[in-house]
Amino acid sequence: MSQSQTSVVPAVERPSFLNRLALALFAVLVVVAGVFISLAAIALAASIIGFLLSVAVGLAAIVAGALVLLIAGTKIGIIFSDLFKK
Repeated sequence: MSQSQTSVVPAVERPSFLNRLALALFAVLVVVAGVFISLAAIALAASIIGFLLSVAVGLAAIVAGALVLLIAGTKIGIIFSDLFKK
């Protein structure tokens, strides 16, 4: 009663060597582009952080200079007021 039936699976062609090579080269290109984009993002972040740090150092130098001038002016004012005291 039971008959052995075999189903015919359509043959699938394997990709040719050039197709596999093209796919591999495309994958390498994607990886290299990703590396360059990552490095560019890191360089951009580093430059932004460097700029912010330089601005912070500049502001700190301005504040320090203003404090030095304030203290020096106060001391000079005290000295002159003592010199010209009657």
